[in-house]
Amino acid sequence: MDVFFVTTDSNPTRGATAYPLGTLGKGLRALGHKVTWVVPGTAEVDALGLELARRLSKVQVELPSGAYTLDVRTGKTPQGHALVVLGQPEQFGKGRGDFEGDDDGTASRLSLFSKAAARYSAEQQAEAVHGLGVAGALAIAALPSEDSTAIRVLSVESGDQVGAFDASADAELGLGAVARDGGKVVALLAGLAAAEAVVMPSSAVGHALSGRADLPALAAAMASMGSSAHVVLPGLDGAAFNPLTDPHLPSRFDPVDRSGKARCASVFCRSVGLPVRGGAALLAVDLESADEATVEATVEAVRAALRLDASVLVSTSRDVPALDDLLERWPDRLVVRGPLDEATLHGLLGAADLDLLARLDPGSTTRVLAAMRYGAVPVVSRTHPVAGRLVDCEASLRTGNAFLGESLSSDDLVAAVRRALEAFQQGAAFDSVRVRSMRLDVSLERMARQMERLYRIARSESELRVALT
Repeated sequence: MDVFFVTTDSNPTRGATAYPLGTLGKGLRALGHKVTWVVPGTAEVDALGLELARRLSKVQVELPSGAYTLDVRTGKTPQGHALVVLGQPEQFGKGRGDFEGDDDGTASRLSLFSKAAARYSAEQQAEAVHGLGVAGALAIAALPSEDSTAIRVLSVESGDQVGAFDASADAELGLGAVARDGGKVVALLAGLAAAEAVVMPSSAVGHALSGRADLPALAAAMASMGSSAHVVLPGLDGAAFNPLTDPHLPSRFDPVDRSGKARCASVFCRSVGLPVRGGAALLAVDLESADEATVEATVEAVRAALRLDASVLVSTSRDVPALDDLLERWPDRLVVRGPLDEATLHGLLGAADLDLLARLDPGSTTRVLAAMRYGAVPVVSRTHPVAGRLVDCEASLRTGNAFLGESLSSDDLVAAVRRALEAFQQGAAFDSVRVRSMRLDVSLERMARQMERLYRIARSESELRVALT
């Protein structure tokens, strides 16, 4: 199948989304599908330094604000996927942030890009148009009605990113009554109406959308999706994250032979200035969070871990004064580092026994899945996108592969960390938890097979739609 992905994320190699585009494309290509990314020509995509060929053909789009001509440049991503860049310097030249917000200018830029992407995909006879986020919702809604062959799939990654604009913005968006929700026009509503299938990284996203009291029409539309809504857990690229082949690790290991993990821990601890302490847990903590309350709650969980004799490495680019206080009290067991480079991240996961992640952004899913693969048992909230695939450990540790907190509150995070560290002291029982965590199939192959099945379902829905029209 020839699949066109439409997104305003101009860097398809990044991992900032629930379905990192390079990983998803790799999985689909391995199953024999052709993958093309369609993105806007922002300053960010130019900064990637990709070799792009300018095409003679243009894409013409008319909006109430005027007629626009978009340049077409084509090339390949570093992973070898086809890349199409639609450029309009006056509209897209200021960077990726131009597609965020709820002002009329953002609505105009989104409308221009999505309509151009839809027209280009139709002209290229795409078999499937897979929209990601708000721009993707607008693109599948804008597919020409005469194009009855392309299936329309929408990825929704958050209950917050819905593209809600004042009703006046519909002059540019052109969505009509299908997207009206009170005094708002909602891009996601149009996408839900147009899509044969909707895919989410977790059921929590669907629950969040169906619970939007401020947007009752959107909530009702999401609640009524039924079998058209699918949960597909993002996958992990085994070529990038595999403790049995990882060149960043001093010793290799897998779920069958885990002896190399002990050496990884001792080498890593020495490299970051932590003492090598047999019998003490090493807790990795990712503190990249924009939510001050979550940062404070995570710091309290770190404090609890230190009191329980754990060694802790916190990675953060934030200035957190409370961490400085902890460093003064436990200088021998706490290390705080800025954002981790690839080698340090792999070394940390290879060494850690537990991984505390309080972030809820879609991109954090890769961190959780990688931690599991490397035997760092996750400590996360039940509200995390990946939590639906995890099983909370019960007291005997006979079942479960993670330690789940009820929420991101201080009390719940501290309780989850305490349970995890108490479990670590049970030795062989905790090791069985580690093995179950490592053996969970979180591969990109699994994700790609699920996505392929979803496309087949969408194809059936599309054929039914055509038959009824």
